[in-house]
Amino acid sequence: MVGIIPVTISYIVTYNKIYRNALREAAIPPENLFREDEINLCAGNPKNDLRVNPGDIVYLCSNDNYVTVVTMKGDAQSKTTIRGTLKAAESELSRSGRFFRCHKCYIINLNFAGTVKGHNQNMTIRLLPSGQEIPVSRSRADALQKIIKKI
Repeated sequence: MVGIIPVTISYIVTYNKIYRNALREAAIPPENLFREDEINLCAGNPKNDLRVNPGDIVYLCSNDNYVTVVTMKGDAQSKTTIRGTLKAAESELSRSGRFFRCHKCYIINLNFAGTVKGHNQNMTIRLLPSGQEIPVSRSRADALQKIIKKI
């Protein structure tokens, strides 16, 4: 029993050194291996708050005081509705930098953005996993086109 603790500690230290060397050789920053921290989308009641990984969010849709959050896990798409405003969700998602409010009722994840159809008067953006078409407001059409060109 006395020898198990030092052997275990030695094994863990050796394993960590080998792991760090492998990461350095592969040139992968360690922070890119792990998923992003989950964010908390506030609902009216703290018990109903939604904790979600920003990378899983496809888009958010507003309907009065309710926000529908559409997420993608693998091939399955799920919808969750919480009580709150899109403005509050937008402020929470602004840290990520990959979300764009394309319409007064929609925020999209630019990682799922596909093709843009139409012109400034009647523009829609097709999201990749589901083929869902999201309207783009005239005031935000130019900004969206500039962002899509950068991607």
